[in-house]
This record gives sequence, structure tokens and C-alpha cells, in this order.
Amino acid sequence: MKTIKMLAIPAAVLALAGCATTPGPDELRTNAIAMMKASFKEKGQAKLDRIDQDDMQRLCSEYVAEKVMPRETAQALERRRSRR
Repeated sequence: MKTIKMLAIPAAVLALAGCATTPGPDELRTNAIAMMKASFKEKGQAKLDRIDQDDMQRLCSEYVAEKVMPRETAQALERRRSRR
């Protein structure tokens, strides 16, 4: 029984340390993009640049869930889109 307790404490400490060192959203996004670019195979008109987001896509991806896009930014995007 004493051996189990001696093994359980370090295991719990390691589990907590692993949870405390999870990557942030920016690092996750960077890792995801790198993984997509590494595994993407160009074929015909499907080129690697399809993975790169333009300004509108990048801003819309940045402001999700509770993060609200500033009104000025949204209006600027709408003006830019209406010019197309």
C-alpha cells in the first residue's frame, strides 16, 4: 500500500505539470498551419497558397466566440468587401 502511495504522488504531480504547460491559442494556430503546409500536396490548380489566409479571413478567424471584433475593424472590412 505504501508503494502505491509513493507512486501516486509523483504521477499526480506530473499530470498537473502537463496540464499547466499546454500551448496557447497562438502557438496552437501556428502548429496547425505548419502541419497543414507540411502535409498538403499540390495538385493541379490546388497550390500551397490556398492555406494562406487573406486579411479578411485572418481577422474573422481571430475574432470568434467571446472575442468581439471592434466596430471600426468590422466597418473597414465591410467597405473593402463592397468594393469588390
